[in-house]
Amino acid sequence: MKFVDEARISVHAGKGGDGAVSFRREKYVPRGGPDGGDGGRGGSVYAIADRNINTLIDYRYARVHRARDGAKGHGKQCSGGSGDDIRLRMPVGTVIADRTTGEIIGDLTAHDQATLLARGGRGGLGNVNFKSSVNRAPRRATPGEAGKPDSVPSTATNAGACAAPPSLRAVAEGWLSTSSPNRSAARAPMASMAAWASGPRATTSI
Repeated sequence: MKFVDEARISVHAGKGGDGAVSFRREKYVPRGGPDGGDGGRGGSVYAIADRNINTLIDYRYARVHRARDGAKGHGKQCSGGSGDDIRLRMPVGTVIADRTTGEIIGDLTAHDQATLLARGGRGGLGNVNFKSSVNRAPRRATPGEAGKPDSVPSTATNAGACAAPPSLRAVAEGWLSTSSPNRSAARAPMASMAAWASGPRATTSI
């Protein structure tokens, strides 16, 4: 039995956090200098192959997947927290393509194989990174970068094959091979069942 399972999703990478502009403020420490921390990295979106999953039906209802942004930097050279990554578990054999261009983004052929769908943006730099002998008190920080790409409309397609259950096939063959006259009337429906179990199936699209 051949089948094709398809789902359309949209993934969004997280933006990096902004760098901080901060100066050390402490008693008995004049001119403490800059201590602004960097921003955190934005979350990324991955597709993970899972052999324990055989359908994409979950993604027919949850179509938008947005990773978290990175946190802003803080004083005392504290960097912002990174955004959590999103891992979308899909069946082995899934092919992911860009719905706009048709370009193949990933082909999940093995268990636990990971494909990056959207990369989170890098965090911005705090003002401590711009300190120099010329500029002792920089008031400059950089903003976080946007995710690459920020939004990807994707189509995930899973193609595979499914055979009839062995128990059904064994029952059909057992009924057909018997010579009992009481079961002669059941041979015709069982013949149809055996043909169903061994014959090709039509392709269905979801």
